[in-house]
Amino acid sequence: MATIYGTKYHDDGTWQITDTFPFFQLIPELKGTSSGDTIFGYEGNDKLYGYQGMDYLYGGSGGDRLEGGDGNDFLYGESGNDHLFGQNGNDRLEGGTGDDKLYGHDGHDILNGGAGVDSMTGGTGNDTYYVDSLSDLIYEYLNQGTDTVYSTVSTTAKWLPNNVENLFLLGSAVYGDGNDLNNSIYGTASNNKLYGYGGDDMLYGLGGSDHLYGADGRDYLNGDTGDDFLYGGAGNDSLTGGSGIDLLIGNDGNDSLHGGDGDDALNGGNGTDSLTGGTGKDVLTGGAGNDYFHYYGPSVNNSPEGVNRDIITDFSYLQNDKIYLHYIDADAGMAGTQSLEYNDLTFDYATKIFTARVDNGTDLQIQLTGVTNFDSMRDVIIEATPPILI
Repeated sequence: MATIYGTKYHDDGTWQITDTFPFFQLIPELKGTSSGDTIFGYEGNDKLYGYQGMDYLYGGSGGDRLEGGDGNDFLYGESGNDHLFGQNGNDRLEGGTGDDKLYGHDGHDILNGGAGVDSMTGGTGNDTYYVDSLSDLIYEYLNQGTDTVYSTVSTTAKWLPNNVENLFLLGSAVYGDGNDLNNSIYGTASNNKLYGYGGDDMLYGLGGSDHLYGADGRDYLNGDTGDDFLYGGAGNDSLTGGSGIDLLIGNDGNDSLHGGDGDDALNGGNGTDSLTGGTGKDVLTGGAGNDYFHYYGPSVNNSPEGVNRDIITDFSYLQNDKIYLHYIDADAGMAGTQSLEYNDLTFDYATKIFTARVDNGTDLQIQLTGVTNFDSMRDVIIEATPPILI
């Protein structure tokens, strides 16, 4: 193991160093040993080679060439337009200032170009990139691992590189776009706009009031906190609003919509959709197709009696719409979960209110404002857990 210091000149000759040298001794080329080395280039256009072991290479000022060799290496170009090569191992490459070119090669590498217009190529393995400019370029190829970008860039342009799967926004970044792969995209505490585009994508708004668009594929959208807008697009999508007052639209496909906490609006769109409002006063619209509306117990807080009850706007027996009651306890005063009886279920045609009398008189109520074409409660309830006693 050695600590090797370059000079203020161009350390780019052919001499090999095998031990520790003082500052400013002329060393045309800096090469490490078979152990882990620390090499400093300082001024000039230097060539630093780590070879084997876990090496630390610092280019200093000037346009430097740093090669890690075998082992898990750390390469830092510092100032100047540098070329960094991680080669074998799980390497970390940082360009510093200047227009740098970073090559990870084999292994799970971390590439950060720093300031300037940088070019980064991860190679094989699951690589991680840090991007701070729209001018930064990332090159990845098929079947070379699952790769991730962390970006502080905020732009409406669609820029996530081909063959990169995951995107995390950082800082003040607002917009995040996927590509045709199966992407995972994460927002920030700001109000984000995330687009999945092709593939089966997962979009997470996290904090803020976010807009999430799945587009094509079987997508999962999660607004998390804030008042969010979620749009599934084509495909069989799963949308979760989280906390806040959310608007969820499934659009095409057989979608699953979960409002979460807050007074949410859910619209399944086309297809056979499953809608769960969650807590709060929710407005549910199944849309075209036979849709299912789910309510979960044992409490009735997800649609209580009175003004905070849920509203289903387009319940239709002809479309085979159904209400599912899951784990509703008819009498919480008794041990276990008690089954509802058929005569506990009523529908008032004047007010369009469906009532399930549960839990010693506490009612679960749903207003079916758009109800059409059914004759009895047997047309409404297709399933309950535990089963309804008739």
